[in-house]
Amino acid sequence: MVYYQDGKLTIRSMEAGDPQVIYDTYMTYGWHPQIEYYQNYMKEEQLGERLTFIAVWEGAVVGLCTLVLHPKEGPWAGGDYPEIVDLAVFYHVHNLGIGNKLLDVAETEAAKRADMVFLAVGVHSGYGPAQRIYAKRGYIPDGSGVWYQGKVLDQYAPCVNDDDLLLFLSKNVSELQVRPATGTVPSDTYSDTLDWYRDHAEAFIANTQEADISSLYEAFMEHLPENARVLDLGCGAGNASLYFANAGYSVLAVDGCREFCDYTHDRVGCPVRCIRFDELDYEAEFDGVWACASLLHVSKNELPGILRRISRALKPGGIFYASFKYGDGERIRDGRAFSDFTEESLRELLDATGGFAVTSLGMTQDVRPGRADERWVNVFCVKECVNRCRSSTCNKDGSD
Repeated sequence: MVYYQDGKLTIRSMEAGDPQVIYDTYMTYGWHPQIEYYQNYMKEEQLGERLTFIAVWEGAVVGLCTLVLHPKEGPWAGGDYPEIVDLAVFYHVHNLGIGNKLLDVAETEAAKRADMVFLAVGVHSGYGPAQRIYAKRGYIPDGSGVWYQGKVLDQYAPCVNDDDLLLFLSKNVSELQVRPATGTVPSDTYSDTLDWYRDHAEAFIANTQEADISSLYEAFMEHLPENARVLDLGCGAGNASLYFANAGYSVLAVDGCREFCDYTHDRVGCPVRCIRFDELDYEAEFDGVWACASLLHVSKNELPGILRRISRALKPGGIFYASFKYGDGERIRDGRAFSDFTEESLRELLDATGGFAVTSLGMTQDVRPGRADERWVNVFCVKECVNRCRSSTCNKDGSD
């Protein structure tokens, strides 16, 4: 069974030759696994006890994750809450978002069976990357305390900080939408992209700080009333925030990267919030939302939900601008996730999401040095009013 397929990555159920590949790979790491352990996965799947998800990158097995449907150990043993077990991505394909995709699939399958999923993570520093991933994905400690060698560790009890010292985490998946398999599993590669920007913030700021897109700023400002309140969504180096603030507008800069927020605050002096796009929580507060080269890092499955949050944040008749790299599909490049659009596919997305009337849609060239061959799709649209007026001069009370 194929659970996910998009470009180079496929996530499918386990096949007969997979245990040997997993065993051989782990042996090269100096580990000493038992091949029978992985061969039992297939038997347990036939018995309805476990689902096994195999990640295949460019035709080669590169990772796995399993979902135990009725756990017999741990804090929720004997219940109907599935447990995610044995998440692993081979070393040579780290930082490509494969681990998050495996978790996407596991959580989606868990949501078909229960409103909660749980997992265990080691406490020592070797599990640091996994601990960060789980926290970003919304997992929280389940309250049962620390476990050691299969049992709750009593207060002041001796232990060794090895792989048997565990903390159980849980996540509510009741609102997770279950979608068809091919290319539609929800993605959290946005978290990996944020990590990339945190690691490369200084170089990114230096490369983009002088980018001149003033013609787009001016086109956006034509739709703004006097003393408008503007949301710079994905502020980056703060270029747009500075331009709009200098034009006399009240600006709030938002970015998921703390380094960009700090830089923009120091550069512009405007208020900033360090939040993810899916944490946007405003109601009819802004006359304009500017999202230049930021939403392109959100997966296509998640974009409709983000667009609805943007619509809620806008006042009726407010202007919204966004830009995406020209292309089709989703991809990962140098550790960052991209959702590419053509003019047609972007219009289809906005029409399907609802709440916006497109006023302008077209392509521009990249203005950064040496990148003139890269094309961008730019869209301007207004938030439709209660009576679905489509005038860009709407007086915001629902009448033209």
